[in-house]
Amino acid sequence: MVKSLEDLAKNTKTMSASITKDYKDIQNALSKYSKSLDKKLSAENMTQIRPSVFENKEDILRKVVEKHLFCQGNSDAALLFAMESGTDTDEATCQVYKELADIVGALKTDNLEPALLWARRHRAKLEQRSSTLEFKLLQQKYLQLLQRRQPLEAVSFARQNFGYYANNHLHEISRLMCCILYMDQIESSPYGDLWNQSVIENLRYIFPREYFGVMDGAACESLLYTSTMVGHLALSKMSRNMDLRRATSIGWNLTYNLPVHFIDLTKTSVDISEMEFKDEH
Repeated sequence: MVKSLEDLAKNTKTMSASITKDYKDIQNALSKYSKSLDKKLSAENMTQIRPSVFENKEDILRKVVEKHLFCQGNSDAALLFAMESGTDTDEATCQVYKELADIVGALKTDNLEPALLWARRHRAKLEQRSSTLEFKLLQQKYLQLLQRRQPLEAVSFARQNFGYYANNHLHEISRLMCCILYMDQIESSPYGDLWNQSVIENLRYIFPREYFGVMDGAACESLLYTSTMVGHLALSKMSRNMDLRRATSIGWNLTYNLPVHFIDLTKTSVDISEMEFKDEH
């Protein structure tokens, strides 16, 4: 009995020490994050922030966070957040995001089947968008079979699937078929560019865009991500504008009078994450 109590006390002490260490690690990370945030958001930049904009809009903010989690493929976290925050979640929308998360999750493990099944089901809409998603998936599946040293299966797969794309992708198909000859040394062959891990990584990136392009009504980018990126990129411009206005005591009423270039948010085709600004005058 005494031995059992001693073991229990020892285990409890060990667990307590582990929990304390984890807690300290979290606190240290939060402290570093807070300091980094304070450096980025200087007192000067804080003058550009208008907290009143979000007054009585907590429901909208919660919905934006929920959508962001869905867009990131964190369906479980999004549903848990919705439940704990009391946000009304549309079942159809949840299904759209959950399906995407499952497919992208499969792509991360090099499993192309769910993505291929989805692309085949929506072939007509993908073709309306002039999308090559299905062909890229088929190409990668074919190369996977070669990587597994299954040339007969690869040829059979090509016969079943590539014929439909022969008119528009004959050159690519020809290269794919020829690379069988170099199967044992493909990386150093004239077809080494086909054997590139970045191809499937690119598929993981473009698939959500194609997915949302087909699924009407679903946003391609997270609103939280987009608004954060726009705010981050615009902050320096806004500060520059405020400094110039204070220095010159001149009022500008029209956009072409402004001393700095402004961001045109109507250009929805622009990838916010890659947006660059022109030099200031």
